[in-house]
Amino acid sequence: MVRRRDPPFNGHRYVGDKRNRLVHDLDREARGLRGCRVVNILVHDVVTFEPDTLREAYRRGYDFCPCCIGEA
Repeated sequence: MVRRRDPPFNGHRYVGDKRNRLVHDLDREARGLRGCRVVNILVHDVVTFEPDTLREAYRRGYDFCPCCIGEA
């Protein structure tokens, strides 16, 4: 899968949703009926992390999306 380069994702691998405090892995984005809801995140609810790592997302209080990350 090609990483999303468009705003607000801007090439980041890990993207958080402020509403539900989930972090998604855009390199493993799950699609389909039971897939994650990255496409449903409103622009003003998107969070990116610096550094762009799961560790940073977890440090900032985000849980892992069970569809694209699972229990990492």
